Amino acid sequence: LGDGKVLVLYGDVPLIQADTLRDLLQLDVRGLGILSAQAHDPHGYGRIVRGAGGAVRSIVEEKDATEAQRRIQEINTGVVLAPAGSAMEIATAVAAQISATQSANQRIEDGCKRFTID
Repeated sequence: LGDGKVLVLYGDVPLIQADTLRDLLQLDVRGLGILSAQAHDPHGYGRIVRGAGGAVRSIVEEKDATEAQRRIQEINTGVVLAPAGSAMEIATAVAAQISATQSANQRIEDGCKRFTID
């Protein structure tokens, strides 16, 4: 796949603007980039859980979130940016973890544990 970048959009992201995707492709991402947003009412969305220093630790679906996690207003938009050279390795790591009951966010989290997330 070379030195380019790969954008992955979840199937339920129909209203994303083309300019947003173009802007994402301009970013210098060391590992995976996850497009997030601040939502006044984040009900129903996966929450971005950050650790020390602001690094993304996980994406937690509403149904799996603790009370504290439900108060997080930063949500996962379902748009991921990855370096093309790592895309196959990331996809392989993710595919190795897939089971019928895992959500897309869990698959990405499992695969991303091996890479930097910006």
